[in-house]
Amino acid sequence: SRQFARSGTDKFADISWHERSTGPALDGAVAWIDCVLEDEHPAGDHTIAVARVLKVEAVESLDDASALVFFRGRYGRFLGSDHI
Repeated sequence: SRQFARSGTDKFADISWHERSTGPALDGAVAWIDCVLEDEHPAGDHTIAVARVLKVEAVESLDDASALVFFRGRYGRFLGSDHI
């Protein structure tokens, strides 16, 4: 996530990824949201993107996967459903 947050760099340099119908997807991701960009709105030093969701997919089980979570300035992970 830090690599994709940097400005002025090749976001996908040294990142393992594959092509999906709507663009690149990270290898090893636990979920995908395929979208089509509908509109963009300037918001200071950011741009707000409005997209139409075409498809949502997720791995069958998180037992062999680990989702990255960033909340309140810290990284964490989701635990399996038996830990909820």
